[in-house]
Amino acid sequence: MASAIDEFEKSLEAEGEATAPRQIFHTPTELFKPHYGQAIARYILHQYRSHYFPHTDLCIYEIGGGNGTLMLNILDFIFENDPEVYNCTQYRIIEISQQLARQQKKSLDTNFYGNYHSQRVEIVRKDILAWTIPVRQPCYVLAMEVIDNLPHDVIRFDPKTGQPLQAVVLIDRDGEFEEAYTQSMDELPRRYLSLRGKVGYRQLPRSHPQVAPRFLTQLFHALPYTGRLTAKEYIPTTLLLLLDVLSEYFPHHHLILSDFDSLPNTIPGYMAPVVQTRHQKTMVPCTTYLVQQGYFDIFFPTNFEELSGIYSILCPSYFGTRRTHLLKHRTFVEKWGDMNATSTKSGENPMRDYYENVKMLIS
Repeated sequence: MASAIDEFEKSLEAEGEATAPRQIFHTPTELFKPHYGQAIARYILHQYRSHYFPHTDLCIYEIGGGNGTLMLNILDFIFENDPEVYNCTQYRIIEISQQLARQQKKSLDTNFYGNYHSQRVEIVRKDILAWTIPVRQPCYVLAMEVIDNLPHDVIRFDPKTGQPLQAVVLIDRDGEFEEAYTQSMDELPRRYLSLRGKVGYRQLPRSHPQVAPRFLTQLFHALPYTGRLTAKEYIPTTLLLLLDVLSEYFPHHHLILSDFDSLPNTIPGYMAPVVQTRHQKTMVPCTTYLVQQGYFDIFFPTNFEELSGIYSILCPSYFGTRRTHLLKHRTFVEKWGDMNATSTKSGENPMRDYYENVKMLIS
């Protein structure tokens, strides 16, 4: 994964576009800085002072720090509003991208409080999925727009038996891709479907093949031109590895995760991704995921209800079931953001009203 990312970044640098935005979706962190980061900081401060201060340091781990904007907004807010907590704050960014790690260091060095923050910040150049360092103290893990980029698997179901089949991609001598399906599923897809079975199907829409009555599904696919398999479904199998890391190496973590629960202009399929690339500084949408590796953005929506159930199974607390909360972006910023600072003269509030397709999981 890292080599493909680095290769793509080198191609951008060659075009003189390394710092240009790669996605058509601007994150709340960047669009509403510093106010969105301040809302996150306000929430963390409240939780930390309520449960841990002064017995343990405030430890924050951010997965994929982007340009370092969220880090600086959070640290600036704590520095200016709670110096006592700031003096016992540790902030670590876990960053897979070498180019972004350099940008984060540059942002830190040029920040007004950079001399202070540099003593509190560590940028760890590592893939979070390869993390092996136990973190035994309570900590806050930030995963903002992270899981939409994690690899997924494609499955389809046999309407006669309900058996899932996993997609595999074949490459011919000319480098062309072709999709095929096999009953021999890899461990991660099998495990994900098993966990989803434990959660139950309440989170799936009625149109999902595992929710519709079997006889109706069989009847539909017996009609001409409907195909022998159900429509494609994209399942977030690599997400299980991230949850495993949190469970094993961050046993006392509190998770703040934000991402899209739906996306426009996706390719066909249930929970299908947006696939796009950039050509001459213009985003070009695609209709398939069968594209050359390393040169395309592929990002997925998330079924947060399903995620919450699986997260509770894989990441239980030492005191029983971990308490999780699902919030709309709007609900979170209304409670923890500064609504006066982000309101316009007409009374509108873009930080509150934008991102209707974003949800948050907080534990």
